[in-house]
Amino acid sequence: NNVEADYLASGQYTPATNVITGIKVNAGVSANPQAAEVFLAVPRWFGGVPSTLNRLTLDLTAAQGGPIQDPPLEPFPSWEMQEVGNCTALQYVQSFEIDNDGNMWVIDNGSVDIFTGNRTDTCPPKLLIIDTATGELVEEPYIFPEDVVPRSTGFLNDIAVSGIGGGLAYITDMTGNVGGNVGALITYQRETRTSARFYDPSMAAEPGLSW
Repeated sequence: NNVEADYLASGQYTPATNVITGIKVNAGVSANPQAAEVFLAVPRWFGGVPSTLNRLTLDLTAAQGGPIQDPPLEPFPSWEMQEVGNCTALQYVQSFEIDNDGNMWVIDNGSVDIFTGNRTDTCPPKLLIIDTATGELVEEPYIFPEDVVPRSTGFLNDIAVSGIGGGLAYITDMTGNVGGNVGALITYQRETRTSARFYDPSMAAEPGLSW
């Protein structure tokens, strides 16, 4: 279509740089047992990624005839939330989790073009909680303090959520450098809206195996 052609021509969409790193099925949300709602993270490792968080609605009855071909991805929660350089929008989503209430916990690194050698750190790293049913923010985004997730070196890679209603999140920071200690486990307490950084030498990569 014309929009795709325009994005390809402008460099806003480069198929080869769009890599899926996170996928979650939103179980039990749809009233239609023949449909599935799937969410996918496409991090902005390089340029040419128009949407870093997406939704895919699958008609499972169509799958009975074989693989579903080229299903369209829908930017989630909206196109407006995919704007690069707008710090209220999503910049770089590597991973997310959906709690028992159907709320999506999204970790946004804030940086783009991380693997190009010309990383752009316009926005701070943050955590957003989005209602998957409405696409609305459940509460204000949480901006991580610099001493918890440093903007220029942090790399929020994965998240796990525990507790009823998702009271506590555990997040891995692969490359964040605080006081010379690289990499850490980050915790976030939803009730108090506080975060903390935990480091132990055992978290460091074996010599010669880091990247």
